[in-house]
Amino acid sequence: MRDVPMSPPSLTNPESAGSMPNMSRRALLISTVLTEGALLLIAVVIMWWADLWPTLEVRPIHLVLGAIVGAGSSWIAIRLAHSTWKPFRRIRQDFDLFIGLFAGSPTIDLVIVSVLAGVCEEALFRGLLQTWAATWTNPHLAVVLAAVVFGLTHAISRPYVVFVTVLGLMLGYLYHFTGSLAAVMLAHALYDLIALYWGTRTLHPQDPVTESP
Repeated sequence: MRDVPMSPPSLTNPESAGSMPNMSRRALLISTVLTEGALLLIAVVIMWWADLWPTLEVRPIHLVLGAIVGAGSSWIAIRLAHSTWKPFRRIRQDFDLFIGLFAGSPTIDLVIVSVLAGVCEEALFRGLLQTWAATWTNPHLAVVLAAVVFGLTHAISRPYVVFVTVLGLMLGYLYHFTGSLAAVMLAHALYDLIALYWGTRTLHPQDPVTESP
């Protein structure tokens, strides 16, 4: 999942945070589509092979809950981005490093990236992994298992793994209580969109993504 950013003038130490390579707008979108599309393909193929399908359950109340979780979790992440507490400093650096990739991206690109992440990653982690785990263990352990794997796949740093795992727990329990994968996809996509928009417009308003020749 691709999450909140940090600040310019940067709140981080550039030397310790490292840097991401510059990518053209086209290359960034292609990379995102291929990566997220591969996750979705893996999830759907395994679901089909195992005849293990999640529940979408598209109901207004579930979508409202998804929107609340997505907006609320992004608000928490933004607050953490401004925290001066030592354990959050590395998370802030990781945010700053990632958001730099999307600095200057038009809003439509952020929407595309966020929707792809929400749909494809949740199909894999909550739709497949959590649903499968719930067939052989209790629902709470299934939520935790999917959340931990979700965190480990975002292993930029140990603090960031913990942060993403907590986010995964929120998404996992949203799925557990609503039975709606659509609500979880919405929450994830909305979180990414708010985080990316806030980071690129507030923290990295300069350095637009270059267009491919």
